[in-house]
Amino acid sequence: HDVHHPAKRLLKFYKGRGAPVKLATKPWSQEQIWRALQRGPHKSCSEHLDFLREEFVDMRAKMQWVVLPVSAVKDLPGLCISPPGVIPQRDRRPRWIVEYSFSGVNAKTLPLAAIEFG
Repeated sequence: HDVHHPAKRLLKFYKGRGAPVKLATKPWSQEQIWRALQRGPHKSCSEHLDFLREEFVDMRAKMQWVVLPVSAVKDLPGLCISPPGVIPQRDRRPRWIVEYSFSGVNAKTLPLAAIEFG
């Protein structure tokens, strides 16, 4: 909170509101959103339920995540759904990922100019 950084205001905004993402496609229809929700997570998640449970509890405790019911977010403008997955790591904890390539989110994300400071 008492950080001296040229991007302090921007980082505070991102912390409170999240980072904006612009897509090259039209907003998803309710049908697309429901299809993505019905598909569910990548099958790798079922092999790492204890890890994911720990991860979710930890992220919520650090106030890095908010877990909301679908009914609270299904009508958010610009909502896209990407399935979570888990990548096993040799000699360390697994890694939680979001599979952006499955839903086409990666391919449709517009590149934004890099932020420069100083």
